Amino acid sequence: MMAQHWTVICNESDAPALWRTWLNEKCVAIGWPPIRHHLEGLTENTSWDIARARLQGFQGRDIVCPYLM
Repeated sequence: MMAQHWTVICNESDAPALWRTWLNEKCVAIGWPPIRHHLEGLTENTSWDIARARLQGFQGRDIVCPYLM
């Protein structure tokens, strides 16, 4: 199976300096901060519910393209 490409948006207005952390650590954070966006359980946020459903298909070989909003 071929790798999928994912775009993860970094919203600096919600988490100042997050983009710099991603760049320094060569990683992205999905569900940031955890207190608001849990990967499991109930949510009233429709867009987060859709994002979580898509994350279920993520594989280790997939390519993540971070995007600064």
